[in-house]
Amino acid sequence: MNPSNNLLGKNAFEEAKINEWISWVQSDWQVAATPAIEAVYGTKTIEAAEFSAAVKEVKVLGKVLDEYLKGKQWLVGDVISLGDLYLGASLAPAF
Repeated sequence: MNPSNNLLGKNAFEEAKINEWISWVQSDWQVAATPAIEAVYGTKTIEAAEFSAAVKEVKVLGKVLDEYLKGKQWLVGDVISLGDLYLGASLAPAF
């Protein structure tokens, strides 16, 4: 990847924060959202209680993300990064 495009951040700290957000998506968001998304898309049948629990957890994580993004245009730094692209692609199926 071309380092001048800043998709991995402008420095080591930003790169670490981008990796942290990608990890959050993989370990928190996708784990919570997958059961509900699969049920909505019809790729997996789940019980109503499991669906409700998944939706509740997604709402909690959405609030965490919303609170973090207050006053920010991008997840890390002042330009779009791989973290923004990864997060956006992962959020899309839920909406």
